[in-house]
Amino acid sequence: MDDHLNISSVLAFSERQDALIAAQQQVTQEVIHNNQILRKALHQENTRAEHLQQLLEAEQAKNAALMARIEQLESRPIQVNGDYVERQQIGKYIAPFKSAKRNKLNLSNDPILPLWDNATLL
Repeated sequence: MDDHLNISSVLAFSERQDALIAAQQQVTQEVIHNNQILRKALHQENTRAEHLQQLLEAEQAKNAALMARIEQLESRPIQVNGDYVERQQIGKYIAPFKSAKRNKLNLSNDPILPLWDNATLL
């Protein structure tokens, strides 16, 4: 009878091992699936990072070209009204403009608020 009990315990142990192995396989499959999802997300982020790096390098090259152009323009002599100016730093230059002469005076015909005597202007 001891053999019968021994065989029963071995069979029970074997069934428990099969259940544990099946559970371990299920966990392993879930880990593999999660790793696949993470690799896919990482690949997408890597592609996005490479694209952003290319955009950054293009903007840096554009900024360098613009800075060189600014330096070139600032180093040029500036000629103002025929007089030679070797170098001049101008932040903001406002040129005066001629105002149009008023040939006619505006006469007010407003009876409420006369600003001047119309008889003296005629």
